[in-house]
Amino acid sequence: MKTYFISGHHSVIAAIKNKTRFKKVLYLSKKNTELENLATKNNLKFSYVETSTLNKLLKNSQINHQNVALEVGELPIKKIIKDDNYLDDFLVLNEVSDPRNIGAIIRCALAFSIKNIIIEKNKVNLSSNFIHRSSSGCIDLVNIYTVVNITHALKILKQKDYWSIAFSSHTKENLFSFQWPKKNIFLFGSEGKGLKKKIENECDYKLKIPINKEVESLNVSNSVSAVLAIYNLKKLMK
Repeated sequence: MKTYFISGHHSVIAAIKNKTRFKKVLYLSKKNTELENLATKNNLKFSYVETSTLNKLLKNSQINHQNVALEVGELPIKKIIKDDNYLDDFLVLNEVSDPRNIGAIIRCALAFSIKNIIIEKNKVNLSSNFIHRSSSGCIDLVNIYTVVNITHALKILKQKDYWSIAFSSHTKENLFSFQWPKKNIFLFGSEGKGLKKKIENECDYKLKIPINKEVESLNVSNSVSAVLAIYNLKKLMK
């Protein structure tokens, strides 16, 4: 089984608690009773090592490891299939590849109760420690779906009463006046290129985030935060 190392207190705790994930060894460079107890409770081997050893395990990453590293197996990945019944909202990332952005988006999505995230297969390295750290462990608390073709996934979900919503600056309707359907798919593209035209054209609605004209665009993780915050606020007001 392919394994890799993740670091950071929250990331490691979330991975250990994830029952569907393989964990091999927990490494600590400072006394940590909380993680010792958690490892023992989950029958996980742990070992104290020098900080220099921890640095080598993590390949001298620039990320602050917080004196902890965990060797893990790959995340369990789901697929969008016709036979499954889906009820909760989805968030889709198209051409978004920066691991820090993806981690921040996953954390934001979970904060606003979006647990289904679709990414493009082979375009994102889900074994990146940057994603785990920037998501603060939330990557182990959501459902990650990988797809080869986003438009195909949209067609399957539309058959299950989902409505797809593309976020773009090239439209007039803004999300403040939008009446949200019951089952939503939120689609976001990269900062520079946005959503691919083919994917955007497949969407049922196109919305924009109204921002100050002096600012050209928002970082994609900030865009996700703004959209989901407003979406949740509208749900609370119903």
